[in-house]
Amino acid sequence: MGFQINKSIKQYAMHVDWNATSYGNTTPAEKGEASMILPIVLQNLTPVAVSFIGLGAVSAAVMSSADSSILSASSMFTRNIYNLVFRQKVSLLLYICLIVKKLSVYCFP
Repeated sequence: MGFQINKSIKQYAMHVDWNATSYGNTTPAEKGEASMILPIVLQNLTPVAVSFIGLGAVSAAVMSSADSSILSASSMFTRNIYNLVFRQKVSLLLYICLIVKKLSVYCFP
């Protein structure tokens, strides 16, 4: 679904009169910015409120992915290293405490 939406935005951007926008007289493809088409379209072809919400949604998706990778790394360390190597019999509460401790180390170095 996401690929089809991105493809539709690229096709739409190919037919835009970029001279009538603040972007300039060349297309994003000619400037080598075809991979950045979504933020360019949001910034130049939509009202400020829509642009703000759209770029905020893209930023939230990126931050969510980064957060998920940090959380999974912490959980994997706790399960695979700590539990299997150091302590074979450990309670669930101690697992949770270790995950929180590792997250604080990863997030706030």
